[in-house]
Amino acid sequence: MSCQSSQTPYFFRLIPVIGDSASSRRPKPKRFLPPDDSPLIDLLTEEPSHQSPPPPPPSQTPNSSESEEEPDNLPEERRPSPSPMAERLRSRKEPAQEGSSKLLPLRQGGGPGNQLQYWPFSASDFYNWKSHNPSFSQDPVALTTLIESILSTHQPTWDDCQQLLQTLLTTEERQKVFLEARKKVLGDDGRLTQLPNVIDATFPLTRPDWDFNTAEGRTHLNLYCQLLIAGLHNAGHHPTNLAQVRQVTQGSEESPTAFLERLEEAYRRYTPFDPDSQEQRGNVSMAFIWQSVPDIRNKLQRLENLQDFSLQDLLK
Repeated sequence: MSCQSSQTPYFFRLIPVIGDSASSRRPKPKRFLPPDDSPLIDLLTEEPSHQSPPPPPPSQTPNSSESEEEPDNLPEERRPSPSPMAERLRSRKEPAQEGSSKLLPLRQGGGPGNQLQYWPFSASDFYNWKSHNPSFSQDPVALTTLIESILSTHQPTWDDCQQLLQTLLTTEERQKVFLEARKKVLGDDGRLTQLPNVIDATFPLTRPDWDFNTAEGRTHLNLYCQLLIAGLHNAGHHPTNLAQVRQVTQGSEESPTAFLERLEEAYRRYTPFDPDSQEQRGNVSMAFIWQSVPDIRNKLQRLENLQDFSLQDLLK
C-alpha cells in the first residue's frame, strides 16, 4: 500500500510536462497576406503558404481570366503600350506603313490578276526634286529632263502628275505647259485635232475616271504623260534674245572650255536654237571668237580659212 500511494502523485506530475512538449511541436499557425498598408514581405525569407493552390497552366486558365483579356475592339487610346521586344518582333512581321517613302506610285502587286498597287509620292521626294534642281524659268531643259525621267520611270497617275507640276512649276508655267500639250493631241485620223471633246478626253484638265488596273486606263495614262512631256519641251522654248547671248563674255581667268560651255548654255536658255546642231555651229563659233578675251580673240582672227575650223579646233 505504501508503494502505490507514493507513485500515484508522481504519475500526475508527468502530465503537464508531456503536454508542454507536445505543444512545442505543434505546427506554426498559417500565415496570411499582410494588409495593404504594411511593409513589403521578403518573399525569399518567409515560408510559403501550404494551402495556396499552384497557378493553373495557360491551357487550363479559367474562363474568368479569359474574359479579362484585352478585347480586339478596344480603341487605340485604351490599349496598353506593347513592350519594346514586342514592338521589335512586330516590326519584322508587319509591312511598312504608308508614311514611308515609296519610289513607284504604281507597283506590281501579288494579288489576284497581279493588280497594280498604288504608292503615292512622299513629301521628301517633292522636297528633294525642288531643292536640288533649278526652276523652270532658270533652266527649262534641266527641269524638263527631270520631269521626263520621273514620268517614264515612276508610272504616276493623273493626280501624281498634278502634284508634281504644282511643286516644280508656277501657275503661269503650268498653264503654258497644258496649252502646249493640248496642241499635240491627235484625232482618229492621226492628225492634230482642234475638237474640244477629243482634246478633253485625251488631255483632261479635271480628274478623269481612269482605272490604272485596266489596259484602257493605263493607255490613257501613258498617252497623257507623253503629251505632258511634249508640252514641257514646247513651253521651255524662249523667244530669240541674242542680246542676252552677246552679254556672255570670257572671264580673264576662265578657260576656253568653261567659256564655251557657258556660251552654249546661253543659246539654250535665250534662243530656241540648239547649239549642238549642225546649222548653229557656225554662229556659235563666231560668238566664241568675238566674245573671248582680247589676246585669244586676236590670235584666232589671224588664222586662215577661219570658217573651216570647228569648235574643237578653236579650243586647241
